[in-house]
Amino acid sequence: MTVPAGPPRDHPRTIDDAISRLREDGGRLTAAKRALLDVLHRSQNALTADQMHEQLVGFDPATIYRALTQFEAAGIVTHSHHGHGPALYRWPHADSLPVVCEACGRVVDLGPRVFKSMARRVHNEHSMVLIPGHFAISGWCEGCLPNYASASAS
Repeated sequence: MTVPAGPPRDHPRTIDDAISRLREDGGRLTAAKRALLDVLHRSQNALTADQMHEQLVGFDPATIYRALTQFEAAGIVTHSHHGHGPALYRWPHADSLPVVCEACGRVVDLGPRVFKSMARRVHNEHSMVLIPGHFAISGWCEGCLPNYASASAS
């Protein structure tokens, strides 16, 4: 079970920032953690733990999961749930929100402009502050929408 991390912290921008954060939180920098930080920082997309394991030859999957848990607790990475698949981890993008197609699993990130507009409206109308990223917004992409429309009409 995921435990809320408390108030948001600034996201590390560089690997050196992430290493400093890890050490501030009492963590050690091992070869596996350094390699995992490199994979996460390089990636343009969110990755599953299995996808990271494929890129990190020689490291045990349990080591990767433990490091990801520690990174998340330190605010170095975020994870989100996209549909019914495994959790996806990524370097944090402030003010970004994933949207996943329920049919094909395609994921797009709503950028800061869209997220900030939505967050402002939710705050003004409901006195709630949005925390981006843990859960994706579900929808249907343009390619899958005709299938959804025909299935829901029957």
